[in-house]
Amino acid sequence: MPPPAQGTPRQVLIGTLIAALALSLFASRGLQSWADAKGDSALATMIGDSGRAMSDGIDRLGLTGPHDALRRAIRRIESAHWD
Repeated sequence: MPPPAQGTPRQVLIGTLIAALALSLFASRGLQSWADAKGDSALATMIGDSGRAMSDGIDRLGLTGPHDALRRAIRRIESAHWD
């Protein structure tokens, strides 16, 4: 078995930022609706506001394609009748 991969703190930070960016492309709109469903707590409001700001920014940059494609694929799968 090969030894576990090790990285410098800088590599870990860069990997984390890349993963956060990829996740934001797929989940920006979902975060907003998730926070809205959590009620009127201060944390839900803060997350909802942040999610709306992030979603608006991603919309302005035109990067909503991955999220939209994923949603279309899920809807197609859900509408298929699995008999």
